[in-house]
Amino acid sequence: MTSQMPRQIIFTHDNADFDAIASLLAAYKLYPEATPVLPHHLARNVAEFMTLYKNGLPFIAWHEFKPHSKVERIILVDTQRLPEIRHIKRDTPVLIIDHHRYEGDQGAHVTFTGEEIGANVTLLTEQIIANGAIRLSSLEATVMLLGIYADTGSLSYNRTTPRDMRAAAWLVEQGGVLDTVRRFMSIPLNEAQRNLLDQLTAHQETRYIQGHAILICTAIVQESVDNINQVAHRLRDLLEPTALIVLVQMPGRVQMVCRSATDAVDVGGLAKFFGGGGHTRAAAASIVNRPLSELVPAIWAKLPDFIQPLTTIADLMSYGVQTVNADQKIVDIIGNLRRIGHEGFPVLDDEHRVVGLLTRRDADRAIEHGLKESRVRDVMIAGAVTLSPDDSVSTLEQTMVNTSWGQIPIVTPDNHLIGIVTRTDLIKHWAKIHPTNQPQYDYIGEDLIRQSLGTNLARLIQHIANIAHEQHINLYIVGGIVRDMMLKRPNDDIDFVTETSAITFAELVVAKFGGELNSFRP
Repeated sequence: MTSQMPRQIIFTHDNADFDAIASLLAAYKLYPEATPVLPHHLARNVAEFMTLYKNGLPFIAWHEFKPHSKVERIILVDTQRLPEIRHIKRDTPVLIIDHHRYEGDQGAHVTFTGEEIGANVTLLTEQIIANGAIRLSSLEATVMLLGIYADTGSLSYNRTTPRDMRAAAWLVEQGGVLDTVRRFMSIPLNEAQRNLLDQLTAHQETRYIQGHAILICTAIVQESVDNINQVAHRLRDLLEPTALIVLVQMPGRVQMVCRSATDAVDVGGLAKFFGGGGHTRAAAASIVNRPLSELVPAIWAKLPDFIQPLTTIADLMSYGVQTVNADQKIVDIIGNLRRIGHEGFPVLDDEHRVVGLLTRRDADRAIEHGLKESRVRDVMIAGAVTLSPDDSVSTLEQTMVNTSWGQIPIVTPDNHLIGIVTRTDLIKHWAKIHPTNQPQYDYIGEDLIRQSLGTNLARLIQHIANIAHEQHINLYIVGGIVRDMMLKRPNDDIDFVTETSAITFAELVVAKFGGELNSFRP
């Protein structure tokens, strides 16, 4: 298959997962003159897969590789760290293909290519697709598909991109077998791993740093346990911390395995400080000469250096809030509710405590059913649901899910109402942290309005806009006329939407210009 003295070599990281193995394979397809070398250790599910299918793949085992000084190039995939190998010259050209942030200048002989994306093999799959002439067997497509699924949590992790999904779809088209992917993505723990899981679960400590739940689990074993990564994944799924640090003291060393659910907790930087490596959300280190009793306090002390503050409700909420009293009559407040335009209003008792939420829909429904004389307390959603400015966004989400309240009053520790946070605030936050490449639409300016609708209608729209501006009212043109103006087609059917009472605004327009007002009040 390959020479025992290869001139070009492909390496990946130790304890290789499916993305690492898939990247080895994909790099070999792109650079067939190079030899893909398996690392010393494989993740358990990868090792089981290789036991069955290694004869159909081009890899050579680590012990079969004979280092020599005539190596002309090294290709690193899914890692930026060279394995410890002798006889290879220090200035041997190195090509790095990695989906993690580049760690910095490693010398003129090193070339880095890559970008942050869900799976490393996605980058290589895209190159194979672009090549157009490379063919994959069903087994090869399945290995590469396993790589994408493993590193993106079956395309569910936040860092998963549309490119990962497109690459996965293409690999299925090439014969990737999803049933095999499913089977090797869920391997049960062996007895040693189950015992380790029990011990780690029994020895855990959670602290909140900058609003993030950081969990450290420790264990002491008398014999080495393989694939602690797999145990760490189970712990993460079971306990759901923001970041998990597993420390297993075994003969001669402490194995550190770190996982993070967010880039705000950089476990890669933490592991690197303790002599290991990895990337922002997954990292590991093998630490010698430091017992757990010394290591755990050192990690807690160093963690704040690698954690960014969590977004809290204080970053989303509106300060100052319109409220209603529980004993007010619906008929007395409905006009004000419609004028203000908010969807929900905290309900206070005479002692200014939150006792419920009145939605504008519930108030309108009371009017429709002839219950205008009802008290707010008879119509509202009862409950003292409040949050603190220091609560996390995830707490806000869970509170909204559990209560179905779309507006949550925010109070101080002494229960003083200071603001409100709404579903709209949550959606805006979502859009901020999950930006999309939305299409850029044409701007509809005065010239386009005049060209499409004529001077008279354009002047009328401007006058109506001036009234809205004077009254500090947000006013929008909606409906088919927007489409027609973009297409430069005439249309004299103009629909306006206002964030306050449409009837009140229409009355202002009629008072200014005259005309007839037909309103449809509930």
